[in-house]
Amino acid sequence: MTRQQLRDKFIAVLTELGGSAGNGKLRDTLGWADATYGAVKEELIGDGVVTPGRGRGGSVAIAAAESAPAAPAKPAHADRSARAERPSGTGANVGYEAELWRMADALRGSMDAAEYKHVALGLLFLKYISDAFEEKHAALQAEKAQGADPEDQDEYRAENIFWVRSSKSG
Repeated sequence: MTRQQLRDKFIAVLTELGGSAGNGKLRDTLGWADATYGAVKEELIGDGVVTPGRGRGGSVAIAAAESAPAAPAKPAHADRSARAERPSGTGANVGYEAELWRMADALRGSMDAAEYKHVALGLLFLKYISDAFEEKHAALQAEKAQGADPEDQDEYRAENIFWVRSSKSG
């Protein structure tokens, strides 16, 4: 393989792994010798195409979309559909994991872990209360004929569900 082909394969595999990966996983996926892997990695870091991680085991991440060479990119929906088809063990096929992972990687590079956990946990909490509200709202919509009121805040409070004001409701 030429040097450029090695670089392109490195970026393509790193992209397939979600944009960042530990050295061991990336090296195993590529199937390269340590010397080849190390030389290509250092060259890409030197060119600013990838950035080294901060962990003990080492990792690399794609620096920025505009600085990465033109690697065969898959469509954004490919990750979501592949994940949606794969059983997760919980029965939930949500489809937004790839987008959350991309956003988490973007934040992780510029934040200390102590700060990052607050952002991540806050976003997870907001997602949880939104999902709980939507589930109860749908149930109340289905029970409208029996007198349920999906716009009554007390219906949600009775089951310890946060009221989430919809942009559709006034």
